[in-house]
Amino acid sequence: MPASLIAVVVNKNNPISSITTEQLNAIWAPEADGTITNWSQVDSSWDSAELSLYGPGADSGTFDYFTKKINGESGASRADYTPSEDDNVLAGLRQKIMRKKPQTYLW
Repeated sequence: MPASLIAVVVNKNNPISSITTEQLNAIWAPEADGTITNWSQVDSSWDSAELSLYGPGADSGTFDYFTKKINGESGASRADYTPSEDDNVLAGLRQKIMRKKPQTYLW
């Protein structure tokens, strides 16, 4: 049976080497919208740099899968991130972001 996989990506200059499901939930839960705005709010040992969030849009099966696994409910997510339904757009953003914004988070 095929497995569903999600890639969680941060800039190579971001000092975070791993992230837990609970920390992902702290970032992506609906109640994080407008309130969790920097890394140190997720984990006090992390840098206080601003979070820049990008991910699939609400019409994406990836969005449904991620929100179900991380937030416990399909479609439950903060809204203050940059979404795209086009994986090619996200891939292009990934390359641009990885060069310019070291604290960026993309799923």
